Amino acid sequence: MSGRNLSPRLGILLSAVLLGAALTPSAVDASSNAKSKDEGEKARLMALVKVEIKLENGKIVRHAGELVEWDEDATVVFDGGGHSHALSLHLHPKDDKAKKISVKMAYDRDSSPVLAPFTFDTRARKREIIQSDGGLALAITITPKKAKPQENKRRDDSIDGPSDPNDPLDGLE
Repeated sequence: MSGRNLSPRLGILLSAVLLGAALTPSAVDASSNAKSKDEGEKARLMALVKVEIKLENGKIVRHAGELVEWDEDATVVFDGGGHSHALSLHLHPKDDKAKKISVKMAYDRDSSPVLAPFTFDTRARKREIIQSDGGLALAITITPKKAKPQENKRRDDSIDGPSDPNDPLDGLE
């Protein structure tokens, strides 16, 4: 049977069937990729870092906590007491359950270094207090916590991105 003898409707139907068959394997691949992506984002052990700072004037500012990855450089940033605080961290668990932790830390206030980088060892859930000259004191508590990576959002991160990445006009008003 030659293509010239087909009716226009049959040709369109045949084209649609062939096009649908060509798209089906990629749709199956996309759904399997989505499943493997969901499986890859299972809860894993992360560090919940809570910070309290006693300023030189005696005022205490607190950060409720932020999830931080192990063995990666991270910065906990928050505002309080009329200042911007940045705690640079590198946390390394010394065992599988992160009961013992090696901490490399530095502290900046209003983009000026206050505490130079230093390293210390601690235990999980132990409140470590670092005091400096002038009355400044910094307390840090590190708690291992199973969490999904997407839970690691700061509270001030309230800007929502597009809900459909394939729609270039999504999010426009």
